Amino acid sequence: MCVLMQLLESMTSHMVEARSQLRRGGSGSGLFADTCQLLLIVSDGRCLGDQRRVKAAVRRAQDAQIFLVFVVLDNPNKEVELT
Repeated sequence: MCVLMQLLESMTSHMVEARSQLRRGGSGSGLFADTCQLLLIVSDGRCLGDQRRVKAAVRRAQDAQIFLVFVVLDNPNKEVELT
């Protein structure tokens, strides 16, 4: 599995757990009952992995009310050799 997929899956798990801890918290935790989260990933886009697995991971994040922003940076002046 590529690093990007590992990042997406582990961050989704961490963010779901963080929201759960807020909900279990003491006074004022009701303020966070409908909290949505934002996951910003900046990448060169080289390793997306299996398309079905990517779609499933994105769906899990969406179901957990995590908004994904995936920014792909590219340098058109530099040739990259993929091995």
